[in-house]
Amino acid sequence: MKCKKAIISALSVSALALSLGGVASAEEMSAAPTPSIQSVSNSPIKVMDAFYQMKVNSYLNIAREGATSYVVTSGRDYISVSQSGMVYSKSIPGSAQVTIYKGTNVLGVVTISVRL
Repeated sequence: MKCKKAIISALSVSALALSLGGVASAEEMSAAPTPSIQSVSNSPIKVMDAFYQMKVNSYLNIAREGATSYVVTSGRDYISVSQSGMVYSKSIPGSAQVTIYKGTNVLGVVTISVRL
């Protein structure tokens, strides 16, 4: 119980010191996100964008080494993709995109044109 009181006292003193020093503020924070640009030049992950054309009702393997998932980000009416990177074009021509991920990082975006 004494340890709990000591921790609470230490936290209270820290909060008081921060508020007196101007670090803690009661001002409302902006809800708009601040854009940030990150350089990928030193990143160990290489972005691999590509463009493919395929006929309707056909298959295309877009598997990439190290990829953990493939997500159709546009054009679901035209293609589907398996978790192993196999794309199947449906019977309707159009354009679609698949985003390839390694964990939460984007490895690349594949644009696919489905034609007759």
